Amino acid sequence: MRINAISGIFGILAITIMFLVSGCNTQFFDPQYYEFRKLKNDTSGLYVFNEELYKEARKIGEGKILQNGHKLIYEYEVDIVKIDSRIESAKRFMYSYIDENEQKNIISYYLCYNYYTYGLWLAGDEGGGFRLKVGDKSVFLWNEDNVFYYDKKTDTFIKKDNNDK
Repeated sequence: MRINAISGIFGILAITIMFLVSGCNTQFFDPQYYEFRKLKNDTSGLYVFNEELYKEARKIGEGKILQNGHKLIYEYEVDIVKIDSRIESAKRFMYSYIDENEQKNIISYYLCYNYYTYGLWLAGDEGGGFRLKVGDKSVFLWNEDNVFYYDKKTDTFIKKDNNDK
């Protein structure tokens, strides 16, 4: 009986140590994590306002002149919006140009999502010393399979099916 109690204590201690060393990540217990995954899978991806200009922008590159006579602008990150306490959205990798009326015209952008997670992680290495990190920020993620094209008639974005050519 005493041996069973001691082995039970050591078992719980071993599981606790493994949990601590593996990160103690709380994301799987967090409803916001599942909201983040749903947003990433359903609404993230490439948003294209003008398909012709988007194809041209990819060919010519940043700073060159588009067929419409305007200089192509490439922005890395714009418009970060906090959705929930641990979820953000951002428009990234945006193609645009400034027209003759000094108005910015967006050609395309990627809609990405970020999830802040909490836990304990073992960081560092042998030379730098080991330490525990308490919180972490994942990178902005998007669903590469999602492509949305702007439809002027309905004033909305329509998802292009992967089978469409």
